[in-house]
Amino acid sequence: MKDFIINLICGSLGGIIGGVIVYYIQLENEKKKKKNHIKEKIEDCIKTIPQDFIYSIKIGMSMKKVEEIIGVPVFTNTIDENELFGSGSIININEYKFENCSLKIVHQKDILSAIIISSYSGSKIELIRPGSDVEMPIIGNFCVDFTFGDENIDSQIIHDISMRDSWFGIIEYHGRIGDYNYYCYYGKLQGIDDLENLQIDQFQGELIEAFGISSDSDLFKYYSSTF
Repeated sequence: MKDFIINLICGSLGGIIGGVIVYYIQLENEKKKKKNHIKEKIEDCIKTIPQDFIYSIKIGMSMKKVEEIIGVPVFTNTIDENELFGSGSIININEYKFENCSLKIVHQKDILSAIIISSYSGSKIELIRPGSDVEMPIIGNFCVDFTFGDENIDSQIIHDISMRDSWFGIIEYHGRIGDYNYYCYYGKLQGIDDLENLQIDQFQGELIEAFGISSDSDLFKYYSSTF
């Protein structure tokens, strides 16, 4: 009887351990399938990315994993913020040009820090918009609406005007949704003279032409160096 009980316990424990091992193996296989699915779409669709790409890579990922998914960039740049602003760190920018969008990956110490994606006309690349009535808002087909400027949401406006660029960005903090804190919605800056007192209401109805996510809102200013 004693031997029977010991064998029963050992058998049950072995079954539990085996089940846990199988579960984690299945989990890893699912991750690999998802990564390969994205990679195949990029390779097989004349260098396009899936419309729901924004959900495919996460802030905090290693750059090695990012490049396994979307490949190597067409252009890279390194910015020493200490030289530009007197303080800060080294910012690395990888730029990608796909048939349906342009993409900027900002990373520090080989860790993904920000994603900025600009969609081309008709590409239907999705953006993330908490609280919107639109189920799957699309870059280039979604405007600044009543959900922007909510007094319960921390927000700020950034902008840039140069020979090449004239844009605004509305940055919002939505708490820790996923692995990032900040969203930025970019559009054309036009018909506004007073740039010192910009208000979100001034951008009602303006198209969102690019979208970014980041754990550091300061990184959104590098939008103009890409597109």
